[in-house]
Amino acid sequence: MQGTEISRRLVVENALNRVRSAGVPAERREVEWMLQSVEGLSRAGFVAGLNEPPRADALPGFDRMISRRMAHEPVQYILGEADFFGRTFRVTPDVLIPRPETEWLVERVMGAALASGEAAAKAAARAAPRILDAGTGSGCIAITLALELPAAACTAFDISPGALEVARSNAERLGADIRFEVRDMLDEAPDAWLGSFDLLVSNPPYVPDSERGALERQVADFEPEEALFTGDDELTFYRGLARLGRAVLAPAGRLIVETHADHASGVLGVMESAGYRDGSVERDLAGRDRIVSVLRP
Repeated sequence: MQGTEISRRLVVENALNRVRSAGVPAERREVEWMLQSVEGLSRAGFVAGLNEPPRADALPGFDRMISRRMAHEPVQYILGEADFFGRTFRVTPDVLIPRPETEWLVERVMGAALASGEAAAKAAARAAPRILDAGTGSGCIAITLALELPAAACTAFDISPGALEVARSNAERLGADIRFEVRDMLDEAPDAWLGSFDLLVSNPPYVPDSERGALERQVADFEPEEALFTGDDELTFYRGLARLGRAVLAPAGRLIVETHADHASGVLGVMESAGYRDGSVERDLAGRDRIVSVLRP
């Protein structure tokens, strides 16, 4: 990277080799994103210019990005953004990086919102579902639902003020009207929320502490610990969500959560023990148990 006589294609290849030699499971596309970002190019412009040399003044910044990636920092934190459901969200180390599995969760919630009119008593909810997102993080779930279901009234909360700052900035930039609050999902619901929602959705912490050592460094060393790990009891947050749902969901309201593939049956058991009915476990596109959906008692 000492001159501009080599093409962007070769610059990317050399950088990718550096990152992989550091033991980072990097993909070519993420290295291209970094060079594209530092040069301020569109994707189409970058691809069209792959055989041309990059700007010389962009290379020092690109080299700093590569050094960060070699230290296992996720490319999404390096660039400060991540894609989710066809939109670009701001991300910082205060929030989890949005993942494809959570897009599946959003699709399930959208399906539940649209199907909620099957009973006459829920016809109004189908037109304007009231949705609560517990542990919103970057806001990707609530914001996507608000934009995909324009009539929905969305409220979202998180225990982390830093996460809520990111979520609010994403909502403002993407044009989503959402009410945000700082709150712990294990706390009792405020009186104003009692029976006030048709759908409760959450992607809570679900990685057991025992699996910490098995995670890639880019996850374990950089993403927020409080949003990843469950502590000693991997079902703690689901018990809290079961209590929250009983309080805030209207009659026939639905609770839909993302879960660890190995714990879906346990999560369903927690919900059934709390009186929920019409429970189901759905698999993600990789064939792993991922979504638990139940109806309020």
